[in-house]
Amino acid sequence: MKRVMVVDDDEHIAELLVISLGRLGYETCCTHSARKALRKAREFNPDLLMLDVMLGDGIGYQVARSIRQDPLLYRMPILFQSVVAEDRDIHHAYREGGDGYVKKPYTLNDLREAIAKMDSLLRSISTPCPKTDLGSFNGLKREVDHRLFRSDPFSLVYLTLDPITENGAPNADGVFDAGVKFVAAMIRRTLKQDGFYETYPCHSGAGHFYVLLTFDDCARFQSCLSENITNARKAPAMAEAFPDLAKRAHARTNTPYLETLRL
Repeated sequence: MKRVMVVDDDEHIAELLVISLGRLGYETCCTHSARKALRKAREFNPDLLMLDVMLGDGIGYQVARSIRQDPLLYRMPILFQSVVAEDRDIHHAYREGGDGYVKKPYTLNDLREAIAKMDSLLRSISTPCPKTDLGSFNGLKREVDHRLFRSDPFSLVYLTLDPITENGAPNADGVFDAGVKFVAAMIRRTLKQDGFYETYPCHSGAGHFYVLLTFDDCARFQSCLSENITNARKAPAMAEAFPDLAKRAHARTNTPYLETLRL
């Protein structure tokens, strides 16, 4: 996180905040207007937006909603700041698209701590699962929230890898882990090679996977994934490890937004 944009109608406070951020090593820009905030954010493309709740020509929540609805900026982290910090105000800020909240006035150490918390949150969201190289469940929830803010129709595909058995008994953990890595590789290959965009694949643990897609891509993704798995298992090593993997692949619709592909 290197670039921070400040939106605050109090010019004196904004100037002090910019100076403080500079001392912490951040590149900054500033605007005092809610109306100019969206255009400024598009120009500066910050890693973090520090947004005052009450502005002279608008409300910070309106700016946050505009950010969350923008196709280029909607992932931008937003740290609200306000002199009011009751629990209900903080909860409302999160519902309006905020990722953090800091109460005014604050010291340089308070500012450093607030940004560190944002950094930690973003790392937890952006760090992929080491076993599968897919996104985190927290990252998925954030992506779903952003789609809801933008009113974008979407599909959420849930995939589960049943414990693979031999003669009614589970196989060794190593075999199941290999199956998890195989499914993850098939998800990544399908999304990349078959032309799917605006996606978020997630491994939530054990044999459980989610893939966030545009609404129109859901059926095609399932078809492509099943075909890729069928083709991949023709390799001798896969055929030996998972003799019935492709045979057990079928789709079942639970809700208009959730598709289940059981492997």
